Amino acid sequence: MAVLLGIPVSDVSVDLNEILLYQRHYRGSLGATVPDTDFPLFMEWVREGKFPLEKPVTNRYSLDQIEEARVALEEGQILGRAIIEF
Repeated sequence: MAVLLGIPVSDVSVDLNEILLYQRHYRGSLGATVPDTDFPLFMEWVREGKFPLEKPVTNRYSLDQIEEARVALEEGQILGRAIIEF
C-alpha cells in the first residue's frame, strides 16, 4: 500500500493495471497534526516512554539494500514497518 501525504504540487498518475492486476492499494491523507504544537508533545511522549518510535519498525535497510527490501516486502517477510535509510 502506498499513502500519499498532503497535497501534491503536480499531477500524479497511477497505472490502473497495477491496481487491477497486482492488487495495489493507494490512499491519500491530508494528515491531522499541527506541527508547531503536536511535534513538541510527541517528543515529550518519546522522552517519557509513552510513544515508542522504534516499536513499529521491524526492519531497516540501507539504500544499497533497496532490492533486498523490495523482495522482502513482495514475499511478505516484513511484519510491521520497514525503513530505507539514506
